Amino acid sequence: MVRTKRICHTENLLRALLLGTGEVSVFILIALAVMAHFDWITWGVFGAVFAGLAAGVIIGQGTEYFTSDEYGPTRGIAKTANSGPATTIIEGFAVGMFFNMGTAVTVVMGIHCSLWTGRRIS
Repeated sequence: MVRTKRICHTENLLRALLLGTGEVSVFILIALAVMAHFDWITWGVFGAVFAGLAAGVIIGQGTEYFTSDEYGPTRGIAKTANSGPATTIIEGFAVGMFFNMGTAVTVVMGIHCSLWTGRRIS
């Protein structure tokens, strides 16, 4: 489902991956909606899968932002490399911890939403 030209830039590759991830997520949600409509699964399962897919997409986009050389965090780490290795390591740890905090919050919210929809709608 993901296609690019033979010679392309990082931005085009990332866009293609996002498009592929989005298409697959939509197909999964459509299949689950059909299954829930015919009572093969509950709507709570649909909600839990939706929450998981949303958390996965958010984490994936966050990973792209914090690791791609196109965006600020990586460029900030590269700028601190001019002042020496110690400040580069400290900046890298700080950026990494900031991203991991966001990932942890996203996972916790995804779990919370999954449990809430499973109990509420089932």
